[in-house]
Amino acid sequence: MVSEPVRASSSTQQTNQQSQINFSFNTPIKLDRSNYLLCRFQVLASIRGNRLEGFINGTKPTPEEQFTQVGADGSIQKIDNPEYQNWRS
Repeated sequence: MVSEPVRASSSTQQTNQQSQINFSFNTPIKLDRSNYLLCRFQVLASIRGNRLEGFINGTKPTPEEQFTQVGADGSIQKIDNPEYQNWRS
């Protein structure tokens, strides 16, 4: 019996890709009045580079935590929303 490799769905790949956020700053200097502009530039560049600006300024709404799905027998089921899980992580 030969088994085929398991392939991740696009939503799984998207979740894994989006949860790998990198915030690394090359300047080990504490923020103060003299270096505010440098620090601001670095932080904004990281936020924008990781596509997080919408979460901060509110333009990207919070996804629903669960979906409601009606089964074939008419039963109502709540299913976890993978977009919400990605948003939380």
